[in-house]
Amino acid sequence: MFTQLTPPASEPVSLAVMKAYLRVDIADDDVLISALISAARRFAENHTGRIIAQRDFRIDASTFGDGILPLSPVSSVASVKYLDASKTLQTLTGLDFCPHPLSPQLFSPVAGWPVPTKAWNAVQITCTAGMNPVPEDIQNWIMLRVATAYEQRSAVIDLKTTELGRSFVDGLLDAYCVVTI
Repeated sequence: MFTQLTPPASEPVSLAVMKAYLRVDIADDDVLISALISAARRFAENHTGRIIAQRDFRIDASTFGDGILPLSPVSSVASVKYLDASKTLQTLTGLDFCPHPLSPQLFSPVAGWPVPTKAWNAVQITCTAGMNPVPEDIQNWIMLRVATAYEQRSAVIDLKTTELGRSFVDGLLDAYCVVTI
């Protein structure tokens, strides 16, 4: 389980860029367009299984899971803590972490894995995840998805985002989808 600790500092497509793409030069719809950008980014994150907008997370797990982080891409690991046998919170030191833009994120302690107590939150990892920079394919997909929702908002307003249907444009995200085996 992971919890978002901070909201994204910025969206992958700025309001100014999106308004220029839509050819909107008034401020009346700024709130709507901003909301559509955020919704498109969240949809893309759910679809791909990757974090797109950079922000901080806390991961709670019952084990170290061989050092495989459930988020991708992770740019930094701030801390790895665990509950020892006496349920005292300890900080794991001497981490070897090498960020990679798309592959599974791995970390390992230099001195070996300690044994945490049995609890759903026995391992607590604080990290920063998100794409930096966001690939152009994803930015283009967001702009196209927002444009569709904005230009057809009266038809879309009663639908859930997942009911918009897959179009050829959605293929722009396919290369970024996490494949689980």
